[in-house]
Amino acid sequence: MNNQNISKGIEVIILDTYMTSHNLSDFQKILNQLLVAPLDTLILNFKDVLMIDSATIGYLFKIYKISLEKSFSLKLTSLNEKTYETLEIMGLDRLFEFHNTQNDALESLSYD
Repeated sequence: MNNQNISKGIEVIILDTYMTSHNLSDFQKILNQLLVAPLDTLILNFKDVLMIDSATIGYLFKIYKISLEKSFSLKLTSLNEKTYETLEIMGLDRLFEFHNTQNDALESLSYD
């Protein structure tokens, strides 16, 4: 898992292949580091994710609530069909903004 600073206030986290409780602390550390500075947009890139567990889904909901509190835009990109369906079943498709690719998410910033 790593993060990329796209420009001031725009960060991307590229998630690991297996987003489970075993590596959730790594995700939390990266996010905590990003939240120290002002953040306008956070893009979570799921391009490599093959599996997501309930602990990670719970943490995604927590990130959503943080985004509301700190007023930054949260975008999820590059989800495979299985991961998207999992989030959809949980009703999270009504909370998150989804984009097919990271570039699509970045392009949407000019419209926000």
